Amino acid sequence: MLMQCVNFVRGSVRIAICGAGLERFLNICAANGIAFWGVRRISEERMEASVRISGFFALRPFARRCMCRIRVLGKYGAPFYGKRARRRYTLLAGMLVCGILLYVMSGFVWTIGIEGCSSVTPAEVLALLEQNGLGVGTRAGAVDVHKLQNTILEKDARLSYLVINIKGSHAQIMVRERENTEGAIEGDEPCDVVADKTGVVEKLIVRSGKAETEVGKTLQDGDLIASGTMVSQQGETWLVQADAEAQIRTWPTVRLALSDSLDEAVETGRQTTRWAVVIGTKRFNLYPVESAPYACYDKKVEKKTLSVSENLRFPLTLVSETYIELERRPLSVSEERCSETLHARLLDMLTRQAGCLSVTELGYTFERQEGRWLAVLEAECLERCGVQVPLGSAVPRQP
Repeated sequence: MLMQCVNFVRGSVRIAICGAGLERFLNICAANGIAFWGVRRISEERMEASVRISGFFALRPFARRCMCRIRVLGKYGAPFYGKRARRRYTLLAGMLVCGILLYVMSGFVWTIGIEGCSSVTPAEVLALLEQNGLGVGTRAGAVDVHKLQNTILEKDARLSYLVINIKGSHAQIMVRERENTEGAIEGDEPCDVVADKTGVVEKLIVRSGKAETEVGKTLQDGDLIASGTMVSQQGETWLVQADAEAQIRTWPTVRLALSDSLDEAVETGRQTTRWAVVIGTKRFNLYPVESAPYACYDKKVEKKTLSVSENLRFPLTLVSETYIELERRPLSVSEERCSETLHARLLDMLTRQAGCLSVTELGYTFERQEGRWLAVLEAECLERCGVQVPLGSAVPRQP
């Protein structure tokens, strides 16, 4: 890309070389520092190549020495275009104004990319940025990046890390969210650990505090696992922050249903393309009708942004929306395929649930009920159990 720009500025000539000593001619030119590119052999006595303007005027003596003829096929580059336009004052003025506008616009932020969002949406991060002085059309030099980062982190407690990189007209935002600490105890405040699931204790780890259960016992939601109240041999009472974790065996059941009458969307072969232009944050549709062209359709959107490089983009985007007409038709699916699909979905639901360590046993039933397929997955799992709660807030279980 860089060499193409350099060659355009310097200017180049596309030539055809004819003669019996083509190889000798190229060797002599190479020895005298004349560079060729885009060399293409047409026949045994003819080839085409591109050469700079300075190199073109030095070819004649070498061509006569090798009994070759040179013919000009085309002239390309800024020197030739400038020569043609040197008396077109309006065109030159327009090019000058365009260059000035591009230079001025390159000092503003026109595109913003956000990475790392999970529970916090990119729209929320973008709104925070706009409220604090960074949005589309903001002058890049007026943004105090470090101050802006600290301000946003102070205003939104869900974010633990934020980096703003402004390169050219593009701002890249990278965020990291805080881990979910709902119900956790801050600092060294004394607390208890209680069960948040029901199951049989398989493994118990107590890092601090007094264990209130043991392996083999059944825990119910809210039962005390470890207490932050400890009594020494001398009868002294100590309050500590209990830290414990239990691995329990559970028997969850998950269900999922699928209708026995399914449809599929099939392309009819008809499609319509609509165009729009986005300038900054304003969209201008290049079509008069706002409604969708088909009752049932699939839409493909392509966007092309005016840019010189990855970091130098301008607020002009061409949007292409292609509407593909679809027709709904009954879909015939075998009972075996339905069973496999529901089993895979249920297993995925089970393994993605919070705290699930592993699935040890599975029981699966699949039957048809009232016009639908019903799948039930009964499993035996190992799960993590235990959350911190304020000291003394655990409710004792009645025997």
